[in-house]
Amino acid sequence: MVIQPRFLIPDTNCFIDHLAKIESLIECGFYEVVIPLVVINELNGLTSRAVGSSAPTLPFSALLSDALSSDCDHHKRVAHAARKALDYLETAFLQKNARLKAITSKGSILDNINFTNESMQSNDVTNDDVVLSCCLQFIKERPAERNLHESGEIINIFRETVLLTEDRNLRVKALSQHVPVKSLPVFLQWANIP
Repeated sequence: MVIQPRFLIPDTNCFIDHLAKIESLIECGFYEVVIPLVVINELNGLTSRAVGSSAPTLPFSALLSDALSSDCDHHKRVAHAARKALDYLETAFLQKNARLKAITSKGSILDNINFTNESMQSNDVTNDDVVLSCCLQFIKERPAERNLHESGEIINIFRETVLLTEDRNLRVKALSQHVPVKSLPVFLQWANIP
């Protein structure tokens, strides 16, 4: 596979765990970041999931209570990170950042995130499947991303699109579909972006 990244498609975990790095990636000006609508929907769902929740206190088990409290704290941290990510994205899209686009699962490119709901055909489809579908649709629409040479069992593929995720299952699915995939920290190190 020949990879010359120009387009990056981040998964939800990139925004939760590495928002500052995503911002650096967009600001560097070398890449166009294309965000699946399902990622925006996941971030939105995460912001409301922990709002107002508190761990119940169970007198029969201090250990269980500590675990529930820790879990509640984790949900609150994730909700806060998701809110910061959404605030950043809303501002960036309002400012018409040319390096930032949204994409539907059908491959339609959007320059705003005013309408983020998509109807899904099947209940069996996971959010990871939708993110991968966005990648595949985006690649399919780009004539530059193609098979360079096919002979026997060897296929040379040219790709300008890279999926950014730390989700192991999504990484395996992406690689099986010939979609280049990296974790955000590894990609930034490769691209020499601080």
